[in-house]
Amino acid sequence: SLVETTLNKTDSDLTEADLEQIETFISNADADLTDGFIIGEYYTQLAERKKLDVSNTRVQALVNSIYMYYCENLFTEESIERMTPQKFARYIVQIFTSGDISILYERIYGKDGCKFIAEALACFGGYSSVNEIDKPSKY
Repeated sequence: SLVETTLNKTDSDLTEADLEQIETFISNADADLTDGFIIGEYYTQLAERKKLDVSNTRVQALVNSIYMYYCENLFTEESIERMTPQKFARYIVQIFTSGDISILYERIYGKDGCKFIAEALACFGGYSSVNEIDKPSKY
């Protein structure tokens, strides 16, 4: 119901009960929310560079920082060895292009921001575009 609430209401539409539900979820969350805030800041910085080309060295350095943060803080040791930039791009691009989470990200970064982030991630993975990621996997 928390996802439904956040997807279907704007910040100004949230009731006191909605805010209490969100607060309860956050206080009971097992995950360290600090990681979410740090990753969110990285994505904000990336979206702010959307006037640059996705292959720009500053853009790609930022994407590499995101990749390294995931590897150092969020992925298990077993998965890090298999998490190539190509696999990382395939994994992360989805959250900006499809599903309910992409709707939430569009509210934060805008449609153009999400498109730019996804394209920058695809470029990092060695893909020519996000569309290439949608092709059947070679694995």
